[in-house]
Amino acid sequence: MSDQQEHFSGQVVGLSDGDTLFVLRDGKSAKVRLCGIDPPEKAQAFGARACQFASELVFRQTVSVIVRDTDRYGRRVRL
Repeated sequence: MSDQQEHFSGQVVGLSDGDTLFVLRDGKSAKVRLCGIDPPEKAQAFGARACQFASELVFRQTVSVIVRDTDRYGRRVRL
């Protein structure tokens, strides 16, 4: 890991879909996109189930985030 990479830990406080989490950082919610997975969007077939599954795994869990990039929507892309 490079010293230049942004990294932080925080509790998952929400999800917008199967690959986008909201992680508590310094008292604010940081939008984080998971790298390497491409689940269906909520409006697509099985999209709601993908979000529910991800939520069951990580909601209210403390996660470590290593930022790899920022996507075109301003989301941090996590390693």
